[in-house]
Amino acid sequence: MRLALFAASLVALVACGKDDTSGGTGTPAPTGTEMATCADFCALYTTTCTDALSEFADEADCNTQCGSWEMGTPGDQAGNTLECRWYHLNAASSDAATHCPHAGPSGGGVCV
Repeated sequence: MRLALFAASLVALVACGKDDTSGGTGTPAPTGTEMATCADFCALYTTTCTDALSEFADEADCNTQCGSWEMGTPGDQAGNTLECRWYHLNAASSDAATHCPHAGPSGGGVCV
C-alpha cells in the first residue's frame, strides 16, 4: 500500500513538472551520475550571464577555459570543478548577480 501511494505521489510530481532540474533555465541540470559538458555549460552560460556578469570573452573562450577544469561530482556546490560551476550556473537563472561569478572562470570565491 505504501509503495502504491509513493508511486502515485511520484507520478503526480512528474506530471506537475516537479522533475525539472533546470532551475528555470529550460536546460536540465545533470542528475545522478550524468555529468555536465563544456558545450552545454558554455551555451547556457553565454545566455544566462550576460554583459558585465560574463567573465568569458565569448562561447569559444568559455569552452577553452572549461576544458582545463576537473569534472567533479554532480551536485558539487564548491570546489574548482565544472560540476560546481554547473550548479551555480543553474542557480544563476534566479539570481544571476550572485551566482554568475561562481560559475565563471574565477569561481567567485566558491568554485575555486
